[in-house]
Amino acid sequence: LMEKIKHSVEILRSGRVEYEFRTTLTREMHSAEDIMAIGRWLCGESRYFLQTYRDEGELVEGGYTPYSREETAELLQIVRSYLPNAEIRFS
Repeated sequence: LMEKIKHSVEILRSGRVEYEFRTTLTREMHSAEDIMAIGRWLCGESRYFLQTYRDEGELVEGGYTPYSREETAELLQIVRSYLPNAEIRFS
């Protein structure tokens, strides 16, 4: 899966279309270290958003939980070390 994501990022970075990067945060899939690694990988990008997970029931299998607003704000500070324009989108 990561190879497909990396390929998509390279296509976007080629500059043919306007784009932004987003990470939908779940406790089960993202740690502070993961967010730091994403920040390092996407360093220099101007549009990056952390967004809170919202269980829509049918989009993905269950068992995922969102971070609190406060925790999401802490993750934002981590990623801003690499992506100073990063923002949060709350669901």
